[in-house]
Amino acid sequence: MDAAIYEKRSDSGDGGLASASDTYPFWEVGGSVEHENALLALEQLGLLDEGVANSGGSAKSFAFFLMDGSDPIWHDTESRRPGGQNAIPILRSSYHGILMHACEKAGIPVMLGKTVVGIRQDEKVVTATFADGSEVTADFLVGADGVNSVVRRLVFPDAKPRVRHGTRFIGVFDLGKEVGPTATPFDNAGAWVLMQLKHPSDGQQPDADWLPYKDLPKASDRLGNIVQGWGAPDSVANAVRYAKRITPIHMWDLPDMATFHKGRVFLVGDAGHGIRPSLGQGHGMTIEDCAVLDVLLDQIPGFTNGQHGSVFLLYDEIRLPRVHYVASSSRDVLTHMTAAPSFQMYVGRLMFRRIVTVRNTFGLGAGI
Repeated sequence: MDAAIYEKRSDSGDGGLASASDTYPFWEVGGSVEHENALLALEQLGLLDEGVANSGGSAKSFAFFLMDGSDPIWHDTESRRPGGQNAIPILRSSYHGILMHACEKAGIPVMLGKTVVGIRQDEKVVTATFADGSEVTADFLVGADGVNSVVRRLVFPDAKPRVRHGTRFIGVFDLGKEVGPTATPFDNAGAWVLMQLKHPSDGQQPDADWLPYKDLPKASDRLGNIVQGWGAPDSVANAVRYAKRITPIHMWDLPDMATFHKGRVFLVGDAGHGIRPSLGQGHGMTIEDCAVLDVLLDQIPGFTNGQHGSVFLLYDEIRLPRVHYVASSSRDVLTHMTAAPSFQMYVGRLMFRRIVTVRNTFGLGAGI
């Protein structure tokens, strides 16, 4: 079964064929921590070794501090499975590089500058129409275009819309180190992430998602004042004020869907189950989707000969309960991440410490 990828974004804006050596704008920002479930899925796809090699090492635990660096609450994420893999931090650019290399190795073309504007299908084929007037007809179409999915909107017009519940801000600043001539840009770079669990006061519109602020002084001063108002130390506020790049990333929650497929179109990743970031499972759920689909296609070789309906139904049967559980858990966690009066914060942190202690004691840290 031949495959091709059609990607909206493009370096030049005029489309073209991509290769793994290219650097795209969407490679440059952000990262994630991949937990054991995501790593098991990468192993199924044959990408685990490359993922570990391109990561920042493994993590057996991580800590929740107050903003002044005091009162750590240690959360144990060490794998309890024999031969298991501990969580790894990995840059978004590294992740995309791994996937692009895998596509290139498999001979899968990646076409840039392709914005889908229409989808039509019948019993035999599905056709996608792009903004440049071109079309492509195939046996199946996989919508992997994120929480703002155009494919979902076109194929599932009655699906409930995404809900915006806040914004993350990723900032990069100089650490002030003396580095040698062979240093990489990362050797003197620090980074921070802020979460504002409400609409930004400046009314930042969703179409600016993942694009660095052009008026950096204005953005850094506004966010610096917000952080200082939280009672953060000057060193933390200054890391925001003197950032050399700040990128807003809107946080969305996609209401649970009843199915991920219709006809010859099906959804994977955030296109079908965009979840809140509180459990760090966005990438994990997407990679799990791919691993499950990989197994189903391997076990049901008649996929292209009329058995695709059975594969899609099994996919729903496996994935719907899983992603709905993780989405619900993410929503529950986020409700405990805000507090108005200091007493509410104190009680919340006390309860949070007890919950983490129980999870550590019984080895539930990597339960998801």
